[in-house]
Amino acid sequence: MRNKLLGIMVMLLAVLMVTGSAFAADGGAEPAAATMEEVNLDKEAAGMDEGEYNDEDSDISFDFVINAIPAALLIDMSGNNFGLDSGGGRSTASSVYMMPNISAGIGADIDGKFYLDAMLGVGVIVNESVRSFFTQATLSGTVAASQSLSIGPRIGLIQFIGTEWLDDEALLDEVDFDDSTGFMIGLQIAMGDRVRYLVNIDYISMDLDANLPAGVTADNNGTLEVEGLAVQFGVRGEF
Repeated sequence: MRNKLLGIMVMLLAVLMVTGSAFAADGGAEPAAATMEEVNLDKEAAGMDEGEYNDEDSDISFDFVINAIPAALLIDMSGNNFGLDSGGGRSTASSVYMMPNISAGIGADIDGKFYLDAMLGVGVIVNESVRSFFTQATLSGTVAASQSLSIGPRIGLIQFIGTEWLDDEALLDEVDFDDSTGFMIGLQIAMGDRVRYLVNIDYISMDLDANLPAGVTADNNGTLEVEGLAVQFGVRGEF
C-alpha cells in the first residue's frame, strides 16, 4: 500500500513538472514578468497590512489634563476626637473637612477604551479647628464604560505642610504640626467629552504630629489622626 502511494505521488509530481515546463515554453518571459508583478503587489499589500497593524498598536494620544475640584468634603471616621487642653480650656478638632484642590498633568488615551493619567496638584484642607496646605501626586486609570462615561481606580500621596490649629486663637501661634505624608486610594468617575464632570471618591489617611508648648497637652499622644472618606466634585479638561 505504501509503495502504491509513493508511486502516485511521484507521478503527480512528474505531471506538475511537465505542465509547468510547457507553460513556461509557451509564454516565454511574460509569465515570469506576471509572476514578479504579483509578488510586488503582494509585498505592497503586506506592507499596507503591516503599517495598518502598527498604527493600531500605537493608537495612543497624549493630552494635557487639568482637574479643578472646588467642592470636596472629607469626613473623619477614625473616632479619635483629637483635642488640646490648656489654661484657657479645651479645644477639639472637628470631624468634617473641606479640601478644595487643583491639579494638572499628562493623560494617555489608549484606543479610546482606556485612559491613564499622572497628576500633580495643590490644595488646602480646612475646618474650624485645623488648616493645612497640601501637595498631591496621583495616578489613575479609567475604562470607557460608554462614549461619555469612564470609571476606574486611582491612588495618590498627599504631603501636608504648614498645618495650623485654629480652634483656640490663643494657641494659633503656639501650636504647630510637623509636615506629614498621607495616602489616598479610591475611584474616579468622569462624564462628558473633552471638558468633563469629575467625581472622585477616596479613602484618605493622614497623621499630623503636634508640637506643643509648655502647659498644653493633647489627646492621642499629640497626634491628630484623620482616616475617612472624601467625596470630590469638579471639572476636568483634556486638551
